[in-house]
Amino acid sequence: MRIPVALGVVISSLFVFFAPTPAGASVYGDDLAKCLVEKTSDGDKIVLAQWIYTVMSVHPSAASLAKVSDSDRAAVAKRAGAVFETLLADSCRAETAKAVKYEGPEVLKGSFTVLGQIAMTTLLANPSVSAESQNFVKFVDEAKIKAVFEGAAGGD
Repeated sequence: MRIPVALGVVISSLFVFFAPTPAGASVYGDDLAKCLVEKTSDGDKIVLAQWIYTVMSVHPSAASLAKVSDSDRAAVAKRAGAVFETLLADSCRAETAKAVKYEGPEVLKGSFTVLGQIAMTTLLANPSVSAESQNFVKFVDEAKIKAVFEGAAGGD
């Protein structure tokens, strides 16, 4: 395996894990996360990924790179709100109620982190996005990275 490809795969996978994961597993939170993933359509995942993108686009370090109009941001937020509402109040109502009852409302953060990761995976599955996520590798000094890998393999 070539070092740049391996590095690209590792770095690209960081996009999937952009949000902090919950500190510990929780029975009801895990059940809710499973339900959210199972009941979210591919179209819903795209809406959630678009919402994540529009949210990140307002950060000062990204605002000059991401041109999202206020009306587009509002339209995406409206669609995302509908997805969240349907998941919590309809599709996963019982799981949501139990998770909040026994583990508190903070359990929602962990469950939706899992769903966000799945949504981002859906975007990264697109061949154009996947190819672009590897684009940075041509700017990496392969010899430096290879030396680190060889050092790790040698036990240094």
